[in-house]
Formats: sequence, C-alpha cells, structure tokens
Amino acid sequence: MSTNWQQDVRDFHKKFECHIGLTPDIPSEQIIDLRKRLIFEEFSELMSGIDKNDLIDIADASADLIYVILGTLVSYGIELQPIWDEVQRSNMAKVGGGKDGGGKVRKPEGWKPPDIAQEIHSQCVEGLEKAGRN
Repeated sequence: MSTNWQQDVRDFHKKFECHIGLTPDIPSEQIIDLRKRLIFEEFSELMSGIDKNDLIDIADASADLIYVILGTLVSYGIELQPIWDEVQRSNMAKVGGGKDGGGKVRKPEGWKPPDIAQEIHSQCVEGLEKAGRN
C-alpha cells in the first residue's frame, strides 16, 4: 500500500471507471448527487458508531469517510496535498487564541485563514498548461 491516499483513491476511480476531474471544476449533477449520497452514508455510519461507543464501527466508518472525501476531491479535480499544507500552516498559526468552553482552538487576533482560492487557481492554471502541452 502507498502512503499517497489520494492516489490510491484515484487508482480506484480509474479501475472502476469512476469520474476523475482533470483540473478543479464542478462535475455533473449526477456526480454531485453521488458524492453527496456517499458522504452522507459514511458520515451517518460514523455518527452511529460514535453513539454506540463502538471502536470498530468508528474506525471503519472514519476510513470509509476519508476514502469518500478523497474520491470527491478526485471527482472535482482537486489535489489535496497543497491545500492540506495551507490549512495546516493556518491552523498551526492559532497560537495565542486559547480554547472555547467546548475545547475548540480559537483563532487569535491577526490570524489569517488559509488561502484556498489561490491554491485552486494555481491548480487550474497548472491543469490548463498540462492540457496545452498534450
């Protein structure tokens, strides 16, 4: 098994002829409906496992939900790693924000959100450049 989970899911999509977006874009309504249904099913299974305090169901549903989310990114033509890196950078910059009453880490004054729009734009440009070279 590889350590590139998104590539693993892309390989699944290729093998079973599921939609793969070549650049960031909104897929057809049929693909959107499928992605929403799959996410809802796996999320519901995870919530059920949590409600039952069932570690096996929690682990299984969590892995399945991650797989389905990665499949959604594949379907939308979005590469996760650079976006993940930007979100991680932004989250790690929450030093000094403290936590709310429920334990959620808060954003400190001056905190900047991740620049997802710039990364999506970069992926679109890279995709168009690759398409032009083929």
